[in-house]
Amino acid sequence: MNDYNVAAVVPLDNDMPTVLAPAGSNQTEVFLQDGSQLTIQDIVDDPSTYDGCFVEDKAGTPVTSNSSQIVVANDHVYLVNKDKNFHLTPKFDLGRLDLVKRADELAKRIGEISHVTAAKTIVKTELTVVYGPSGSAKTATMIFDVVKNIASGVIRGEDVIYVNLDDSATGLAEKAKLLEATGVQMIREFDMDLIHTMTHRGLAKNKIVIIDTVKKIVDPQDKRAVAQMMKILKNFTHAGGSVVLIAHSNKHLGVDGSPVLEGVGDLKNDADCVVQVTRNKDVITLKNEKERSYVERLAIFKTTETKSYKELLNSFRQLSGEEAEKLYDQRCKEVFIEENERLVDSIKSEIGPVSSQKTDLVRRVVDDTGLNRKAVIDVLDLLEGELWKVTKGSNGSKNYELINQPMVDVAQQVELANEEEPLPDYV
Repeated sequence: MNDYNVAAVVPLDNDMPTVLAPAGSNQTEVFLQDGSQLTIQDIVDDPSTYDGCFVEDKAGTPVTSNSSQIVVANDHVYLVNKDKNFHLTPKFDLGRLDLVKRADELAKRIGEISHVTAAKTIVKTELTVVYGPSGSAKTATMIFDVVKNIASGVIRGEDVIYVNLDDSATGLAEKAKLLEATGVQMIREFDMDLIHTMTHRGLAKNKIVIIDTVKKIVDPQDKRAVAQMMKILKNFTHAGGSVVLIAHSNKHLGVDGSPVLEGVGDLKNDADCVVQVTRNKDVITLKNEKERSYVERLAIFKTTETKSYKELLNSFRQLSGEEAEKLYDQRCKEVFIEENERLVDSIKSEIGPVSSQKTDLVRRVVDDTGLNRKAVIDVLDLLEGELWKVTKGSNGSKNYELINQPMVDVAQQVELANEEEPLPDYV
């Protein structure tokens, strides 16, 4: 249990030092000149009665130069002897625990607001959780965006520590080679003592620690262990460091169809920022789930679909504005169609070659697929203009018609493919 020092003296203006009365001295017994006995607490409870009186340790002791006098000044009570003033009613003061008193010191320690990533999705001196499903390229996205910030001089490569706990020997070698020229330090052995040591030796400032992945250092389902880990990491960020925890999402999606962070709620609740990563083919999206003043809410990247880590990193390009939104929406629809082929085919079949009235269409699809009515309508709305269109019928009804897909010229497609195929080295 901490023994907090929360008492502070108010100096008495008599050119002598003022100190706190010893702890527990309120029950000390003293004697007035008339021989009456009282405690220090009695004096504090009724100071005006005893103001100016002399007290002694023993009854009948005459007043001398060594006697103590009760002095009341500005509602504060003192016992004054020839050497010092004992303050009996200290004020409540948290000292250095009060961060307001240390505002300049803290601001100097943290420095100006800057970002770990070039896309400004992660702020320095914060604890950020980045999560997504397997294969969403969350690690590659972090490495690309951090290295981009290193190249632009926003952060120093030697300040970045990449804790790679999730790679094979081949992956370690590949990433080590890719990071060789950046100055980034990569390690594959780690425990929380490293963070604790950096914090307490004053080495945390400007350091950026990326831990890949969190499940390698703590059981995400262990509430006590997660809370303790987050406390240590928060102390590191309060000392000027930055932490990025890369985590997995659950196998099952949330009610809105989005990935759900794996583990107990403390992992999300105790983080300063939480970034969700999703990938739809060649489009990667970073979405901040906590509203923060200094981060971008959404960042969209286009990359290539490849198994080569080097090619993947070299192909990254951040998109913005209408270009980003159009491509993102398009890829979401394409992935949905591919992953829900049975449902999409059912709707197309029920619409038929001519048109189909919405109410009848929804009922037939529900009967065929077993989905609820709202789910079917959501799909109709999502792919409207992509696979089918809506026209108005009589009495304001909505009719669905399939959008005619252009016939594929197979011969032309093969010809184009042959033209694009690179010539063999020996030709």
